[in-house]
Amino acid sequence: KSVALEEVNETLTAETGAVAEVITIQPLPEEPDLETAVQLCQSDEVERMQPYLAALLRKLYPLLQLCNNQLQLGIDDALEKIHQRLNK
Repeated sequence: KSVALEEVNETLTAETGAVAEVITIQPLPEEPDLETAVQLCQSDEVERMQPYLAALLRKLYPLLQLCNNQLQLGIDDALEKIHQRLNK
C-alpha cells in the first residue's frame, strides 16, 4: 500500500495484536497559489493545505464578494461570518 507524499509507520498494539497505521502529513513547503490550491482540493493531498487555508481564503474573499454582488448569490450572511472569522 502506498501513500503519496506521506510518511506511514506501522505499529503493533500489544492488547489486540492489530497493526495500526500512523500517517504523518507533510505540509506544503510554501503557501500554494490559488490555481495550485484548487488542484490540490481535487487530489488525495488536500490535507497538506491545512496550514494555508486562512491565507488562501483571505485572497479568495474579494472574489467571493464580487460573485455574490454580481451574480446575486444571496450569501451575505455567510460572507459576514467568513469576514468575522478571518479578522479574529
